[in-house]
Amino acid sequence: MKILKTLILATVIILLLAFKYSIDTIVVTVGDTATALPTTAKVGRKYIEVQNIGSSIVYIGDATVTADETATGGIQLTPRAVWREPYDHTVTIYGIVATGTCKVVVGEGK
Repeated sequence: MKILKTLILATVIILLLAFKYSIDTIVVTVGDTATALPTTAKVGRKYIEVQNIGSSIVYIGDATVTADETATGGIQLTPRAVWREPYDHTVTIYGIVATGTCKVVVGEGK
């Protein structure tokens, strides 16, 4: 009986943590103009994570980010790379590529 109670308690704790800590993901197509990642931030977000699932370099930065290595050039996110920062929903991150488009997965966690 004691083992059963312990298992039930552990299950309840795991379920509560699952509701407390969650991540929402969305695929965003980044073009050659600054694209918000995501277009609408999740209220209560504790961190943002971006994974490049395309074949082009995605440059990450603010609304003035450019796809180059100048002063406004962003952080270079190579194919399959992941970038993660503890930014809440009041911070908007942008991505841009030099030419064409590239898909990224944006994760927002609580």
